[in-house]
Amino acid sequence: MLIVSIFIYLIFSLFHYPRFFEKASFSRILLIFFLSVFSINVLVSEFLSLFHLLNHPWIYLGTQTVICFIISLLVQRFSPLTKQNYKSVFDFANFHITLFEIFLFTIISATFIGFFAVGITTPINNIDSLATHLPRIYYWLQHGSLDYWSTINQFQLVYPINAHIQGLWLFLFGSSENLFFLVQWFSLIIISASTYEISRALGFSKTQAMMSTLIGLSLPIVLLQTFSF
Repeated sequence: MLIVSIFIYLIFSLFHYPRFFEKASFSRILLIFFLSVFSINVLVSEFLSLFHLLNHPWIYLGTQTVICFIISLLVQRFSPLTKQNYKSVFDFANFHITLFEIFLFTIISATFIGFFAVGITTPINNIDSLATHLPRIYYWLQHGSLDYWSTINQFQLVYPINAHIQGLWLFLFGSSENLFFLVQWFSLIIISASTYEISRALGFSKTQAMMSTLIGLSLPIVLLQTFSF
């Protein structure tokens, strides 16, 4: 079900992409996808929480689908796009990449693949997550609601909930603690994509922008936080 949910978000993101950018790029598509997933998951979770239905995966998936469809319908109604608009935006005929840029992209991709391999095989096991973050998600799933509860650890209640809602979505559809790391892992991908796009906006070449991204990935705190939650 997680794959189905991701696919719906991907279609939703690609449908709305031309309203934000004139030309398609991999990093920009990732940014739109991330914002779509993050925001709609919060909206769906807040809505289902009102009826204590947060722990029903089929209802969650159905609500997600309906919300994406309604938003798309309304946006297309008031800001219509034609097939020609999509063809123009997703035209990669003039896309060119050098061997050195392929080399840099390979290194960056290998870094993320390595992080993924470690994360997917290692359940979250640090004290902060076990005592604070994961109990919050499990309580929500147990009661089907985002309501507060009595606890001796007040930190379970005071942190912002948006990132935890993404963890709830992953566990609800994936049924595995090994998926929690994906929140930080994909956030790191988005940070890298943002670094690249900001560098390009500042006038850097594609090679320079990719080097900036690679330097950002070398910071120790960035690497260590990837495996936490």
